[in-house]
Amino acid sequence: MTSELEARLLEQIQAIPIVDIHTHINPRKALATSLADVIGYHYYTELANSAQYRPEFAEESDPLEIVSQVLERLPLIANTVQHDWLLVIGEEFLGIQRADWGTVPAPELFERAQKAIDAPGYVRGVLDRSGIRRIYMTNQCDEDLSGIDRGLFIPCLRT
Repeated sequence: MTSELEARLLEQIQAIPIVDIHTHINPRKALATSLADVIGYHYYTELANSAQYRPEFAEESDPLEIVSQVLERLPLIANTVQHDWLLVIGEEFLGIQRADWGTVPAPELFERAQKAIDAPGYVRGVLDRSGIRRIYMTNQCDEDLSGIDRGLFIPCLRT
């Protein structure tokens, strides 16, 4: 494929708005509030723990400890698509370069991500850069949906 064709195709793909048709996102806390929310997502904790099992791993509640435990196992999951997703999320949204994941201590990565997350306009920036236009939720029939942005979050009954 030529570079011109690749660039044209990428431009067209990036112009497509994203409509998430199945999600378990809490509309009141839709974005990660810390690096632990990202790296503590089950994709990473389950992969990391399956790569190097320790029964106490899942019991951690301290955000920095969760990040530290996954980071120490990150090289063991480097052959997964989830690993690449993390590197892209770090670069695009958290101010963490690819090489930093293996060389920068967990507290510094945590702090760097927090600075990005706490910056004014972060939420709007994530939505704009991601191309997300609608999120179809999977919610319970008795779930309180008052006060959510119905322009972004579309309730869909979980069955």
